[in-house]
Amino acid sequence: MAAATLLFAASSVFVACSDDDDSMMGPVGINSIVTTTSSASVYWTNVDANNCDGYKVILHEGGRDGAVVEEVTTSSAKETNHNFTNLKANTVYTVSAQGIPAQGSGFSSADIAYRQFMTAPLVTTASVSMGSRINREVDENGEIVEVLRAFARVFVNQVAPTVFDNVTISNCGSYFITVYEGTEDEVGNDTKVKDITLTLKNVADGAEFFPLKLNTTYTVATRAVSDGASCWYTGNATASYYTFTTPAN
Repeated sequence: MAAATLLFAASSVFVACSDDDDSMMGPVGINSIVTTTSSASVYWTNVDANNCDGYKVILHEGGRDGAVVEEVTTSSAKETNHNFTNLKANTVYTVSAQGIPAQGSGFSSADIAYRQFMTAPLVTTASVSMGSRINREVDENGEIVEVLRAFARVFVNQVAPTVFDNVTISNCGSYFITVYEGTEDEVGNDTKVKDITLTLKNVADGAEFFPLKLNTTYTVATRAVSDGASCWYTGNATASYYTFTTPAN
């Protein structure tokens, strides 16, 4: 699956003093976070190099007091993003960003900015129910004929809501399911059979793919889709794959 891409204009900004202490640099703004199922790309404000020697960025699992997953210290004020990898799916994280005051800037320390987010959930296939039935088709002579074809109904493991700080987060707006002919290694646009989107209301019914070839290997790819409202991730969820073979008759 193609990685999410974020385009933005970076510009140097003046960071003022903290409201409480003239010797403390104000917080560095965390502009955006683009996530997948196992990664998060964090983008923060570019501070004038006269005031800043770099940034200290820390990722915590859960809230700001949670376990430290990774700590990054940059050596330049021009470095304004970092990609955190090997993260857990469907998990709340908190990232902090803090400027490192440059010598002669007049700042002795800096405020810390925080932002919470969730990684995208990993949707897996629970089961595939298969069978066969007659399909009316047009043959090469233009005649309508009845042909025995396979069908497959795909059921997914639904994403359970997450409760964090007394807030319930669904983190999944719908389920996108694609069937490809062949094995997982053969997945591609040229082997794609059909896409079906399941909403939260009809996900329990599964997605039926028909007609399919008899006695043929197929691979189903499933992934979550954000609704942009109740979901705490912005980016693309990683697809999971499940291979099955349709009945011979």
